[in-house]
Amino acid sequence: MDSDKKYSFFVVSLILLVSIVAVYLTKEFVPVVVFSIFLTYVLYPVYLHLKKITRSERIASSVSVLSALFILGLCIYLLISSAVKEISKLVASPGQLREPILALEKELLDFISSSDYFSFIANRYISDGLTQPVVTAINWSSPYAKTFLTSFITNTPLYMISFVLTLLFTYYFLIDARRLRTQFIDIIPEKHKEKVDLFIKELNVIYYNLFNIFFVTSFITGVIAAVGFFLLGIPYPVILGMAVFLLTLLPLVGAPVIYGPLFIYYLVIQEYFTAVVLLLFGIFILSIFPDSFIRPRLAKDKASIHPVITLLSFTAPIFVIGFTGFIVGPLVYGFLLAFYRTILITKSQKLGEEPES
Repeated sequence: MDSDKKYSFFVVSLILLVSIVAVYLTKEFVPVVVFSIFLTYVLYPVYLHLKKITRSERIASSVSVLSALFILGLCIYLLISSAVKEISKLVASPGQLREPILALEKELLDFISSSDYFSFIANRYISDGLTQPVVTAINWSSPYAKTFLTSFITNTPLYMISFVLTLLFTYYFLIDARRLRTQFIDIIPEKHKEKVDLFIKELNVIYYNLFNIFFVTSFITGVIAAVGFFLLGIPYPVILGMAVFLLTLLPLVGAPVIYGPLFIYYLVIQEYFTAVVLLLFGIFILSIFPDSFIRPRLAKDKASIHPVITLLSFTAPIFVIGFTGFIVGPLVYGFLLAFYRTILITKSQKLGEEPES
């Protein structure tokens, strides 16, 4: 091996080694990067509009990020203040909820005792009333709740750092996205530039539509929830709609966190019609309808993305890699779809035909 080859081998090996070390050192902040990418695509239309008005990239990016932060903070503040207000009412008059609970307990026990099979279960497991199973459930779940709270409190500084970094990365991604794309195209060999440029354009369209459609679907779900809660006469419909909007942005969490406790509450105070209608509304309209109809339909209409790909990209990865899968999934499936479309377009251009959508 001559000196030039030795030098090239050394440089490539060194770059590879440093790259591996860099990936290892930043692996804990991969969620920060992917969430920043998500926010960048969501805020990019706002950024472009503000850029035209202010004629400043930095001002437009700053206002976009700060606006998102303000809206998020406002929603969280309204949710917490409403929750504190209602909890204060219950603490001030504990009998307000205790009497309906006792009445519901009596009705359930009477119903269970009317059946021989259920009566056997009642005598064996809840002979002292419903209090004992509740205590058992609380005792069983307490260690898990304690572990979760301890872990959350311990990692709070890390969460705060991740949150700040997400905002900073989003700020710079908004400003430098086009510049990075141009620089990347410049280092590509001339004979491959056209294909790479086409691939990046397709990739950008797919990512832009997938992430914005995810955000829009969550927003529509929140609006539907607010209208539904208002028609059912549930207090704080707008605030609860905000909560549904924020929670549907979190996969495996979603609207059930809101309508589930509300269903139990109305069941306890014996408003059975409201409880049943609320449960059906939550399951079919707030949980099934957005993921099965709204999101796939928007994706198909806006970006010609097949509904199956949309459902796979947002749901399947969550069961494999967890919470960040709802962003990593679209990144991976979108990359493959862009590659496939690039091949189709290139082939059609050679044949002089129109590419299939």
